[in-house]
Amino acid sequence: MVDAKIPEEVSLKTIKCKTKEEVADKIFELLSNKNYKKKIVNEALRYSKKFNWNRCAKETIKVYEELN
Repeated sequence: MVDAKIPEEVSLKTIKCKTKEEVADKIFELLSNKNYKKKIVNEALRYSKKFNWNRCAKETIKVYEELN
C-alpha cells in the first residue's frame, strides 16, 4: 500500500491498515459487526461536531487579522 502522509488531525480518527488484507478485514468487520460499526459511527459523529461554519468563519477572520 502507498504510505501517504495523512495530516495528524485526520490520522487521529482513521482506521489504520498496513496491507490490503487488513483493509478487507476492517471493511468486513464494519459490515458484519453492528457494535463495531456503531462505535465507529458514534466516534465520527462526535468528532465532526468540532467542525462547523461558525468556527470556520471565526478562524478565517483570525488569520486575516493576523495578516494585517
